[in-house]
Amino acid sequence: MTLISFESASKYLKHLKVVPFFLALCLSTTSPAKETVRLASGEWKPYTSHSMSNYGHFNHVVSQAFALEGVDVEYGFFPWKRSILIAAQGAWDGTLPWGYQEERIEYFYHSEIVAEQRYFFFHLKNTKFDWESYADLNGLVIGAFIGYNYSKEFQNAEREKEINVIRIGTGNQLIKLLLAGRIQLALIERRIAQDLMCRSFSREEIDQISYHPKLQSEGGLHLLLSKKHKRNQGLIEKFNRGLRRLQTNGKANLDFLTCFQ
Repeated sequence: MTLISFESASKYLKHLKVVPFFLALCLSTTSPAKETVRLASGEWKPYTSHSMSNYGHFNHVVSQAFALEGVDVEYGFFPWKRSILIAAQGAWDGTLPWGYQEERIEYFYHSEIVAEQRYFFFHLKNTKFDWESYADLNGLVIGAFIGYNYSKEFQNAEREKEINVIRIGTGNQLIKLLLAGRIQLALIERRIAQDLMCRSFSREEIDQISYHPKLQSEGGLHLLLSKKHKRNQGLIEKFNRGLRRLQTNGKANLDFLTCFQ
């Protein structure tokens, strides 16, 4: 079969006065653009990060769930306060990942739970530590992240000075203070701690650290879509369908191999 250039074909078809038909035919064979959702996030490894493969484990699950429903995802990374603000205002379609809070219902559709987060008190192995209530934490310095919303019980105890809490800017600083003995406990989400230590600390340092098996708190992490856009109610339903399909197939598990158990 002989192929001719588009230019030659156009001249020939123009001569036959069928150019409109030819162009319509070309356009009709172009596949329609897929629906795209734009999601704002911050840095929170290993859940979400601009520098990680698939933009983090949480985002990877979100992308896969949407893909099963024929929706593409575009991610943007901002400071956390800005990411939720621009999503609430509708400048971006949504934001992730966030825990459930009543005050957000007015502004966002909440997805089904994508991941469970579980917080523990980490400590040095040579520190004798046990606890049942916050009264058992008297005399201990607890490190926690700046800007994190922990459980209401923990934050109430912190506010009432029932426990001694210092807020730290980064995970690296938190672990370094723990290793140096300047804090006795570090309240960290399990996956966050595992990823942090495996990325940034030596085997010798990792082997000095453990965590108390009593769960300090837990909660679900969600995708939020702004109520500013009418289509987002349908999009959250699509996402939930895709997520359930992933869960049924065992592909929504965010656990991963780690150097710290």
